[in-house]
Amino acid sequence: MKRIETVIFLSFLGIVISGCAYDIVSERMKLESTGHYGELEIYEEGLARKGANTSNDIYSRCHAYLKVKRYGKLMDCLDQLEKRFSSGEKSIIPYPTFLTVEGTPVLHLMRAEALIDLGDYGNAVKEADYAKLHMERKGDSYSYPIRMMFQMEAEGLLGIAYALRGDTDSAIQSLNSLNRTDLRFLGIAITAPVKQLNISRLLFSLRRCNEVVKELSEGSEPQLIKLLVQGLSGAPRGENIFANVDLPRAYMAYSCDLETGNIAKAREGFDSLLLFPHIETIGNIYPLILYDRGRIAEREGKRQEAIRFYRKAVDMIEFQRSTINTEASKIGFVGDKQEIYRRLIASLVEEKQIALAFDYVERAKSRALVDMLASKKDFAAPNAGIDIREILAVNDSSEEAVLTKDTFDKSKPRSLVVTARHQLQEHAPELASLVTVTALTSEKVQSMLTKDETLIEYFYDDKTLYIFVLTEKEIRVVRMGIRDLAREVQEFRRAIDDHSSERYIALSQSLYTQLIEPVKTHINTPHLLIVAHGVLHYLPFSALSDGKNFLIDNYTLRFLPGASVLKFIGKDKLQKRGGMLAFGNPDLGDPRMDLTFAQQEAVSVAGLFPNSRTLLRREATESAFKKFGTGFNYLHLATHGMFNADAPLASALLLARDADNDGMLTVGDLYSMRLDTDLVTLSACETGIGKISNGDDVVGLTRGFLYAGASTIVASLWKVDDLATSQLMVEFYSHLKRLNKKDALRQAQVIAKKRYRHPFFWAAFQLTGTGD
Repeated sequence: MKRIETVIFLSFLGIVISGCAYDIVSERMKLESTGHYGELEIYEEGLARKGANTSNDIYSRCHAYLKVKRYGKLMDCLDQLEKRFSSGEKSIIPYPTFLTVEGTPVLHLMRAEALIDLGDYGNAVKEADYAKLHMERKGDSYSYPIRMMFQMEAEGLLGIAYALRGDTDSAIQSLNSLNRTDLRFLGIAITAPVKQLNISRLLFSLRRCNEVVKELSEGSEPQLIKLLVQGLSGAPRGENIFANVDLPRAYMAYSCDLETGNIAKAREGFDSLLLFPHIETIGNIYPLILYDRGRIAEREGKRQEAIRFYRKAVDMIEFQRSTINTEASKIGFVGDKQEIYRRLIASLVEEKQIALAFDYVERAKSRALVDMLASKKDFAAPNAGIDIREILAVNDSSEEAVLTKDTFDKSKPRSLVVTARHQLQEHAPELASLVTVTALTSEKVQSMLTKDETLIEYFYDDKTLYIFVLTEKEIRVVRMGIRDLAREVQEFRRAIDDHSSERYIALSQSLYTQLIEPVKTHINTPHLLIVAHGVLHYLPFSALSDGKNFLIDNYTLRFLPGASVLKFIGKDKLQKRGGMLAFGNPDLGDPRMDLTFAQQEAVSVAGLFPNSRTLLRREATESAFKKFGTGFNYLHLATHGMFNADAPLASALLLARDADNDGMLTVGDLYSMRLDTDLVTLSACETGIGKISNGDDVVGLTRGFLYAGASTIVASLWKVDDLATSQLMVEFYSHLKRLNKKDALRQAQVIAKKRYRHPFFWAAFQLTGTGD
């Protein structure tokens, strides 16, 4: 009886729709329900070009972008929707209903879902909680089915965000709330599937697979309901008009089969999903299916097959990632997908495909310099007259064409894609990685090394460390088990900070044993180029010891955030008019911030070079840096640095303020500048550090100066001693008059080590970029 009354209810909803409005709703529902998300995006943007721009039209576009994971366009679309709501126009028709409702909760639900995808679980909780609170306050103004649907969606997303953030207790509270939801028969065809799907997704996030399987087995839409919705949607016979629900259900079921050891059933299930029409455009499921299918192949000993699946998954992830328009979102998105890279790299190493494994290590982390800036369209272009904004806009549209029409078949070149990417490579190659991974191959990296330098690149997870060693002619990899590497590095840093203790010695030798000793026999050059990973970005390699000597005693060291950065640094540099522009002890308006020795340092080092200029105290302004910074070979900044872990682009060097600038020279500022300076020395506090995520994207001042065109940056890893730093800098520049940069820094550190035995005083500074 209840089922029949539900059918009558849905039939009534269909009757209230008429004319053109019905055609639009029906077309949207058909494409949505059958999983044709790529076509849905094209359809919605076609309506937009025809002037469809009501709140409901904007909502429908946002919904399409969410389904195909076009995160950049989605966030812009949601901002537009919020502005429209603010003007008072809040009416939308949310799928899968035909009813007009007030759309505030939907806005926050879509944001929450996107933020979960992007790994920003804290803000996802806020958005889902806002939608939940809205329904608690305004729920009576919605019809019963709509109210229950929104409440369950909010509770489900809230629980998933809690679960993925590691707050299991809060996630279980959301689960209990969903289970207690009492659905009335009226509208049960809409609300029951929503309840089941949200409970299943939350259980899946908590990895409670037995309960997921039980939940999924307890119900689905009866055939009568499906036939009715099929008629209302206009979908042709033979199409699965519940694909948007059935596919997530099926994926969770097969994934749980995999987790519980039913490999054959999982394999058969995933293979059937991969045959689903348009599966490539279902961005929230397709890479996950590929990943799990790769895991099955790996378990069955079919490693080459596993590699094929993992590579497809990585391609899909990187394509989706190219659409994300915020720094934090890009980092979070791939950080959450690092397990796919890890398994692919491990499989390639097992198959002795070392060069290809190295290539994927670079693809996992080569975008650190510019990835976070996809929405920052005021890039400084090296070539006058080139409109980078226009090129990026063309590229955005061409990527969209690939997504919606070519279903990721990248063997099909499109003129817009080719043209846009060639323009970016030619005029602003650093920006090319905004839209596609441009990591150098191992062969190309080797061709850029000199005969007397060895590149050591690290990649690790919780259990395994990979150390790649590249020379001009060879590439090798050493794989070893590890335990608590991150904890040991952190402990070493704490020991160095305590410069009254020798606790650092044992830790220094332990880290040397793990990081250098395994590849010592492969190092036959006096110069090392180190590409760190994760917490190793914070490690002072120069202070690692074999028990007799520190690493700096035997080698010169230089660093890069990724080997692919070799392509972008130290080329086509022009000789500048002046020698050095030095900033010393800027007046920050607080005597406690004064650096007496920094002021002396700036005067001393500038005096070593002709045609130099020194700016001290109130003259050492941000405005002066922007005005004069491009006219010198060397830039020296002896001031405080401020690292902002929550907003890395706001990390800054502190200079004096004036009427035009606030004195905060931020990373964001640097990404809009063009310095083309041979050497920048940041003789300040914590200027070399940055924020690191699972994806190994590091955002900091060093990367900002590299992007702005500096060939080399010398920066500190911790709050340095004022006097010791002043002495070290004078030694560095004195040696620089006759040695290259990496040798000059090494000599300065060796001399400082004789004066101050503890590494706190001499090991903070690292050279990033070219060493010539």
